[in-house]
Amino acid sequence: MKAVFKEFGQRHVALSYDDADGKRVEREFMKHDNGLIYEVFYDRQSGDRYEYVRDGLSNTGSPVIAFGPLIETIRVEYQAMRSAQKQAQAQLDGISAGPGVRHLGGAPCGI
Repeated sequence: MKAVFKEFGQRHVALSYDDADGKRVEREFMKHDNGLIYEVFYDRQSGDRYEYVRDGLSNTGSPVIAFGPLIETIRVEYQAMRSAQKQAQAQLDGISAGPGVRHLGGAPCGI
């Protein structure tokens, strides 16, 4: 299923998409007055939590700043996240166990 972006105002955007395992992921983002974007994690028991969004919607890298509409910045960061996932998968697809290694029962076995 495609990614769905919902804008609740200039400073509040929701994003839903399917992850690599096919599970639906829903995320909400908000924007501070200074342009920094943070993700909202709702939790009734322990209280809501807010974390700044990093490059490619990840938890590492530089904090993301929205200079324009929040929804446009989230779209760009979503595309960066998907691109990074595709590159990582391509690298994994290119890895082999090497010559002389056969896979028996799902586990590599050197014979």
